[in-house]
Amino acid sequence: YGALVSGAGLSPKGSDDAAEAAWYPLFRLPEMAFDHARALREITARLQWQARTAVVGRTCLPTTFRPEALRKLHATILNVPELSDDPAARGIQLGLLEAADDEGGLRFTPKAVPGPDWDPLPW
Repeated sequence: YGALVSGAGLSPKGSDDAAEAAWYPLFRLPEMAFDHARALREITARLQWQARTAVVGRTCLPTTFRPEALRKLHATILNVPELSDDPAARGIQLGLLEAADDEGGLRFTPKAVPGPDWDPLPW
C-alpha cells in the first residue's frame, strides 16, 4: 500500500521485524529487504502518473494552499527541477481544484463519491 502524507510531526518507529524506521527521500532510498524496492517502484510510478495527468496533494497539503505549493509537490514527485505545465490550472480545468479566496489560494473540491472501479484522487 502507498500513501502520500506530510511527514511533519510524524516520527516513524521500528518494531517487530524492523529495529529502526526513518523517513527517506523518495529518490534516495536505502537498500531494502524482500520485494520492498519493487513495491515502492510500482507505487511511485502510479503516483507520478497521477501527478502528470491530474493533481495530487489532497492528503498532505493544507486545506487552503498556494499554487506554488502544489507546483513544488508535483516537481518533487516527478523528480524534476521545474515543471513543464501548471498542475493548478490542470486541476481547475478537471474540476478537482477551486479558488479558496481572493488572494489566489486554492483548495480541493469536495470529493465526489467515486465510481465502482476508479477514484480520481487516491493520493
